[in-house]
Amino acid sequence: MVRAAEKYGVRCVAPNPTPALRNALPIWYHRGMNDGRSTANTAASKCLRERHQVTTTAQCARVAARLAEGQRGHAERPNCGCYDCDRDRRVFCCENPHRCATAARKLISRLTAKWHPERRGNNDGLTLTQSRLAENEVARVDNERITFDPSLAQGLPLAAVFRIFVAKGDEHERVALRRPRGFQVEEEAVEVY
Repeated sequence: MVRAAEKYGVRCVAPNPTPALRNALPIWYHRGMNDGRSTANTAASKCLRERHQVTTTAQCARVAARLAEGQRGHAERPNCGCYDCDRDRRVFCCENPHRCATAARKLISRLTAKWHPERRGNNDGLTLTQSRLAENEVARVDNERITFDPSLAQGLPLAAVFRIFVAKGDEHERVALRRPRGFQVEEEAVEVY
């Protein structure tokens, strides 16, 4: 199956992935991983996969969240007594939860800006409102005219981002964002005497 996918140019193409899509992608051998040495076979990565059952970017980010500044109680040592580390030792039989959290943070930090889970979305004001999207759904059912949605955001399901017959190298790593509009001064009412 992999050979057939390579032969026919199956690629994951998403010009502007939504937060839901970025969080749903598998973290292991992620397509948006920066070049460098793979950390997928380290002891911490194996523990994340096998014991913590981490498969998606969102799950990986959740494990790494305990290392965020301001997180009370977490200590950078193997026998940390914070709630998350204690739960990981009891539930997942993890010997060193801090090491696993550090590995998770490293995995997240290696993602390109396009696929990073903390990247803000594209708020350019061109995406249809919720009410217009609902009107489009009704119009589709009734076979009536629909309003064009100029959004480039690509969301779930995950299968919707795969394209066939894409030449190697055509999948871009830059986010397809529209340039922000320049600063415009609103007209003011002027009274002349």
